[in-house]
Amino acid sequence: MAEARTRESATALGPGPAAVADAPGHPAEPASADLLPLTRLYEARNRIALTRPAHPTWMADRMAAAESRLRRAYAVDLPTAWPRLWLLLPDVPRDDLRSARAELTTAARRAAWGVLCLVLAAWWWPAAAVALVMTGSARRSGRQSVDAFAALVESAMDVYGRELARALGLSDEAEFSRATGVRITRITRKGE
Repeated sequence: MAEARTRESATALGPGPAAVADAPGHPAEPASADLLPLTRLYEARNRIALTRPAHPTWMADRMAAAESRLRRAYAVDLPTAWPRLWLLLPDVPRDDLRSARAELTTAARRAAWGVLCLVLAAWWWPAAAVALVMTGSARRSGRQSVDAFAALVESAMDVYGRELARALGLSDEAEFSRATGVRITRITRKGE
């Protein structure tokens, strides 16, 4: 009951100080004792979802949150810009992204084996315990992997978005702005 009230209160609060501090061009707000209760509500809300949930699972919502947060911050269409950005990424961020994606694949594979063990449990009851452990650990590691992967995707655009703009022939702007994001989206969508 208290958690439901916290969720409702946090949702009603809006994006919160952390989101404002993350937005380009917005300085971080100084921490004060007055903001501490609000910060706790924002943290509680962010544990549930960074954006309004719209998918059947937390993991799908987290991946969609990366796209919607980048669209809101820079007006970039991530699905069309990502392949071009990937071509520009240095080896270290690429390796980090590959590693996070591999961890996600491993968790999905473990979940699939857990489901197969659950089917086997219809004939051999000890398989139910194995299925429970496998699916539980797959869920936990899957959530962690999705969160890390989505954060890395957002970070890649934050850090290398200007290089993408330059590679696409856009001006040499000091700041990656919404105007630049709109122009990147027009180019990557081929004018659509």
